Amino acid sequence: MSIINGKRHDLRNYEYKNVPADVRADFINTVATVVPWFSDNMSLALIGLECFCQLYDRTLKKSAKHSASNRQIVEQYCVLVFQGKMFDRSEYGNVLMARYFLQCANALNYVDTSPLRLSLKYPDEYREAVAQDLHDLPFDLELLEYWKGWPSVSKSGSRRYFPLQEVLSTCGKDFTKKLYATLDEFFRTRQRGLHGTWQALIDGYAEWGAEGKLEDLKSPQHAAAFLRTLLVRFLSESKNAENPKQYASAAIEWRCQFRTFIQDYLIPAGLLARPEGEFPMPRGERIRGADTNVRVSTSGEKIKAKLITEVPLEVTDRNAVEILFDGIEKDVGWIRSWAEFVTGTVWDNVVRRKRLAETGVAIPLPRHMSSHTVERSMPNTWRRSSSNPHVANDMAATFEEHGYLTGDDLGLQQLYENRVSAARELGMPSTRVILAYCALLTIEHPALTRSALLSLKLYDKNGYMTGYQERDGQAFLISYKQSGVEQRTKINAVK
Repeated sequence: MSIINGKRHDLRNYEYKNVPADVRADFINTVATVVPWFSDNMSLALIGLECFCQLYDRTLKKSAKHSASNRQIVEQYCVLVFQGKMFDRSEYGNVLMARYFLQCANALNYVDTSPLRLSLKYPDEYREAVAQDLHDLPFDLELLEYWKGWPSVSKSGSRRYFPLQEVLSTCGKDFTKKLYATLDEFFRTRQRGLHGTWQALIDGYAEWGAEGKLEDLKSPQHAAAFLRTLLVRFLSESKNAENPKQYASAAIEWRCQFRTFIQDYLIPAGLLARPEGEFPMPRGERIRGADTNVRVSTSGEKIKAKLITEVPLEVTDRNAVEILFDGIEKDVGWIRSWAEFVTGTVWDNVVRRKRLAETGVAIPLPRHMSSHTVERSMPNTWRRSSSNPHVANDMAATFEEHGYLTGDDLGLQQLYENRVSAARELGMPSTRVILAYCALLTIEHPALTRSALLSLKLYDKNGYMTGYQERDGQAFLISYKQSGVEQRTKINAVK
C-alpha cells in the first residue's frame, strides 16, 4: 500500500520540517536545467522526501558537500519510490519519479554521486543492498498512518484517503487519533465520495487548534459558533462555483449526511459539544429555469421521470393517463416482488438468529449505560470482533439477551463491531426494511395513507402495544389523521 496517494492528497496540508528550504530550492532550480520535463512533479517528489525523512527521523542538509549521509538518504528514498511504496502511481511512473529525482540529486554538488541503478529490466546488487538497509531501519508507525491519511472503504469497495497532517500538528496526537477513528467509522459503510463539508470541518479544527481554542469547542456556545462558521465558509465556496446547482447540492449535503455525522458521531465521540440552540441550517435557494426530474432518451425525446412510470412530455394528457394506468400494475408488481424479498430475507435472518443464539455467548451490558466509550475488556472485544470464528453466534445471543437497543441507550459499538452488518444479519428493523413493510401494507390496504403510517406507533411510552390490536379474530392498525381523529384499518396477514 502506497503512503501518498497522488492527486487524492492535498499537499498543502503538510509542513516541511526535515527538508530545509535551501535544499528544496536547490532541487527546484536543478530540475529546470537537468530534466525540465520533470519540473511539474518535483513538488510531489519533495513532499515524498519530507515524508521519508519524518518517518525515519532523518534530515537532509546542505552544509556538508559530498555528504555520504545525504547520499544515503537520497538512495533509500529513491528505492522506496522505485518499489512503489511511496506514491500511488503506475509501476513505470514510479521508476521515472525515482530515476529523475536521483539524477537531480547527482547534479547537486553537496550530494555524492550515487552508483544506484533504477531499471526494471536489470537487477542491481547495490540497489538490493540499499533496499535491505532500508528494511532494517526503524520508523514511526503512528506517524505513517497520518501521512497516509485515514482510509474509508465504501460499499463498492473503493478506497479513499484524507490527510490529517495539519490537524495532527495543531491539535495533537490524541485528538487526531480520535477524529481519525470517528471519520473512518462514518465513511466505512458509505458509498458516496468525500465532499467539501468534511474538508471545511478539518480545516476548522486545524484553525482552532492553531489558535489554542480547541478546548472552547466543549462549550455549547462555541460549538454553535464553530458550526455557523463552517456553514458560511462551505456555502460561500459553493456559490462561487461555476455550476449554479452546486449550492443546492451543498445545502443537501449539509442537511443530510453532514448533520447526521455531527449529531450521531462527532458529538458522542466528545470532539464537539452539542451546539446551543437549533442546528445551523442553510436557507433554501430556488434555481429558476432548471428542469427537474427530466431525462432525455437516446432518440432525443424528453421524458418526465418524477413518477415511477416515466411519461414522454410530448404526449397528450389522455395518452399520458393511459401510459400511467398501463404501467401501474407492472410497477406495483415490481414493488411487491422487491418488498416480499426484503421482508422474507429479514424473517429468514430472524429465524437464523434464534438458532445461532442457542450456541452463542452474550456480551454483557457495560457498567455505564450512557457511555459511548467502548469497554476494552479482552473477552468482550474478542467476541464482537470479526476475527472471532463464532462472532455470528455471539451477536445473536447478545441480541436475544438484551433485545433491541438504540444509540440513546448506550454506544452500540460496545456490543456490535459493525452496527450496519449486525442490523442486517440479526434481522433488526432499518429504514429499508420498514419501507418494504409499508409498501406491502399500502398495496394490500390502500386506505393506509402516508400520514397514517407516519403517525402509527406500535408501542406507547410504557412499552404496551397500542398500534396493533386483535379483536374477534380480526387485526387492526391504529393510527391518527392530521386532525387527531383515530383511524382503525383492518388488515390481513402480511408474510
